[in-house]
Amino acid sequence: MTDVLWPIDLCPSQQTWRTIGNAATFVSPLSGATRTYGRPGVRMGCTMTWPMMKGQDRARAIAALARLKDQGNRFWVPDYSTTRRGSFPASELLTNNDFSSGTGSWSVSGAGTLSAQDRVMRVAWSENTGGEANATQTVTTTPYAPYGARAMVGARSYTSANAGVFFGGSDAASSANRLSSYAFVPIASSQAFYLNNLAGPALAGDFTEFTWSSVSRCALVDGGMNSILYSDQINNAAWTKTGATAGTNDAFAPDRTVTADSLTEDSSTGGHYITQSVARATGEADICSYGFFSRNTGTRNVRLSAGNDGTDQGWVTFSLTGNGSIADGPTNAGTATNTRAFIRSYGNGWYFCCVISRLTSAATMRMFAEMANGTSVSYAGDGTSQLAVWRVGIALASVPTRGAQTTTTGTSGTTQSGSGIYVKGLPASTSGLLEVGDFVEIGGQINRVTSRLNSDAAGLGFLQCGNPWRAATNNAPIFVNTPMCRMMLASDTIDIDTGPGQFSPFQIELVEAID
Repeated sequence: MTDVLWPIDLCPSQQTWRTIGNAATFVSPLSGATRTYGRPGVRMGCTMTWPMMKGQDRARAIAALARLKDQGNRFWVPDYSTTRRGSFPASELLTNNDFSSGTGSWSVSGAGTLSAQDRVMRVAWSENTGGEANATQTVTTTPYAPYGARAMVGARSYTSANAGVFFGGSDAASSANRLSSYAFVPIASSQAFYLNNLAGPALAGDFTEFTWSSVSRCALVDGGMNSILYSDQINNAAWTKTGATAGTNDAFAPDRTVTADSLTEDSSTGGHYITQSVARATGEADICSYGFFSRNTGTRNVRLSAGNDGTDQGWVTFSLTGNGSIADGPTNAGTATNTRAFIRSYGNGWYFCCVISRLTSAATMRMFAEMANGTSVSYAGDGTSQLAVWRVGIALASVPTRGAQTTTTGTSGTTQSGSGIYVKGLPASTSGLLEVGDFVEIGGQINRVTSRLNSDAAGLGFLQCGNPWRAATNNAPIFVNTPMCRMMLASDTIDIDTGPGQFSPFQIELVEAID
């Protein structure tokens, strides 16, 4: 199966989107009432009409339609019909991303050469070295904000290796005629983007072509991540309690269920805290610790930390009063770097607190939730001061993630479906990031926003769209810049009328591919 990207600059004179439902309706023979049965399989349809085209545009359009062939291939179609109303900062970062200026703004790295014709970039080996030949460009990014990278991999003269895109330390390999895409959260303000003609073996002159590329800020699907065990039961033996005791289901949680536990300090002098360590994949990584906290008795604050152990960690003390605030920190301890903090009020005295820190390679990660007397975590306890604690967690994550409940096992995030999904990585505390009528894309599925998207102080939000998402996997990029739909022909033929040296006006009917 081949994927074809319609040349994005060839804007149709008219584009019409429609929803193709899959509900069954019937009239009851007994009551006469109309019954409706909802079934999965709702998808988008699209009609596009083009005027007459000449020269290069005509040749490129004919080539795209020739590659499409029949219903066995897939067609990536951008939305031309909608001007985005929301304020989400998703401008294109690559210069000459469609190669309309030839190889301008692109440079070559490795043993390769660049050339461009008809808005197609060709990356070729200049010698048989077995190494990489890349087209590259540097973009300016905002640290700790997610970005989506995409490139359409076109024709290739060899079959022994993949090609793809490489951005910010991650890559997405792809076979020929595929749209490579992935998300990355940079830790620096400057990142290199590569179009890769990946290592052979291959001969000098072998090449890979690219027809489009893109880097823009995106959001991420928030499936909820938590490696901690017994997130809602700090009385469980999985939690180590020091200078404090834990109750069981003795406080109202933020969701108004009586599932929050109490943490009461004893009268000893020193720390009063809970902690838990869990295994993680080795390597430098961002570690996110989070939890919901409330004052039950007294005026204690909470200090939350994320780290490899008790030495290498980032920590923040949060004030649990008013709208919530940072009382002390963020502080890097040991080898921890780039510690940052987030707090959001959930009402009724509850606060979601989150700290993220970048840690060096280790086989475990550890979180502390410590009671604090002001900003001090080592003091003489009074035996009565008490916090309520609920849904605490830790995850390998570069942006705050919503709380996920666990018991005997952790979770790396669930796949969401339905028309409303949790999202993360948004600009914090912002209203109107997406407005009603805006289009977004997840994994080739395009969807129209039906309710304004706002974010909280941790950059979390809830995205509501018209059609159910089929499979919104955790950490999948949500593309706001140039959202596309992966489609197929509605019928098995295309009629192409041509006059002397030009197309006559033509129209194609497409339906969303579900495969």
